[in-house]
Amino acid sequence: MTYLGVDTAARISAAQAKKLRENGVSFVGRYLVPPGMNKDLTADEITGLRNAGLAILLCWEIGAGDVKGGAARGAQDGGRAKALAVQFGVPAGTTIFFACDYCPVQADYPAIEAYMRAAQAACAPYVAGLYGPAKIVDYIAEQGASDKFWQCVAWSEGKVSGHTNVYQYQWSGGPESKAMQAKIGIPVDMNRSEDLKAAGLWMPAYASYDDGEGGTIIEPTQPAQPMWYDEQMAWAKKLGLINDGRPNDNMTRAELATVLMRYDKIIDAKILEAMNLLEPEDGKSYSGLLD
Repeated sequence: MTYLGVDTAARISAAQAKKLRENGVSFVGRYLVPPGMNKDLTADEITGLRNAGLAILLCWEIGAGDVKGGAARGAQDGGRAKALAVQFGVPAGTTIFFACDYCPVQADYPAIEAYMRAAQAACAPYVAGLYGPAKIVDYIAEQGASDKFWQCVAWSEGKVSGHTNVYQYQWSGGPESKAMQAKIGIPVDMNRSEDLKAAGLWMPAYASYDDGEGGTIIEPTQPAQPMWYDEQMAWAKKLGLINDGRPNDNMTRAELATVLMRYDKIIDAKILEAMNLLEPEDGKSYSGLLD
């Protein structure tokens, strides 16, 4: 299944976000950059985009060729991007695409690779992806410096890399872009993706699930109606295993280890209680919780 997306340097109002969704857009690319650059993503925008059911593609770009700065610049940019992502409450595991917004020559490739490796180390637990033309996408993928790629149409000579997760197929001057601009009032580039979750986008405040064909279905949740996971989440909350209100978000290895450790401690406590070696905390029996 192919999902339609846009990216823009313009801020998007809640009304425009809703209009995008009504016109078949599933995701929006915006700049995760420091305030004051006039293209920076804001907290109000995030609320509007996610409430409209739009996934968010996060892009870090200060200068078009900053990736040539190698490991030192990658570490700096990765750390700054991470700080902003944490500030906005972006879930761990979300991809931040670092921009190679020019046509790199082969001599630049090693520095770009070093940049990506350093950016990944600095932005963890987020994932450092690369935005750029097909050739640098292929190179970085082959070197194993990233596995998340947003390919631009520029400098790609009509080729689409097999490693591409998101493809920016038309700039703002194209016919589809102009048509979308006429509907929502801001200039946009056009994108497409086959799987938003695999690309690492920040999924919306909507339920999402696989369509069985490698894509992702996005539907609004209905808070007033029971969800299939309500009983399971209530159980996990009662045991103190999970209590963060994010039933649809991905789980990192660190979070999985935390849940398993908590559960292991409860099992140990139940065994000791059954052997009459432990008084239940606050008069509360563990045994009934695990039955």
